[in-house]
Amino acid sequence: MSILLTIAFEAKPDRLTAFLELLAAVKSELPGTAGCEDIRILRNVDRPTSISLIETWGSRVEHQAHVEAIVATGGWDHVMSHLASPPVSRYFQEA
Repeated sequence: MSILLTIAFEAKPDRLTAFLELLAAVKSELPGTAGCEDIRILRNVDRPTSISLIETWGSRVEHQAHVEAIVATGGWDHVMSHLASPPVSRYFQEA
């Protein structure tokens, strides 16, 4: 059974455009990653710097392997440079 992952980001106002460009690249590339089935990017209408991702993964283990690879290559540090605070992630399954 697939899992859903939500990630809430708060972008730095002066890095918002660059962060949205980064997310556009992620949206086109991530579904090619082993285990990733889908990704949606949502932007808060009232707070444009508040952005959430909803990702569908084959399993939590596959997602965690993906995160470990991003951290190992330094990609996560690049993501964090765009953020005002650490992101909040949660895993869900359909009830």
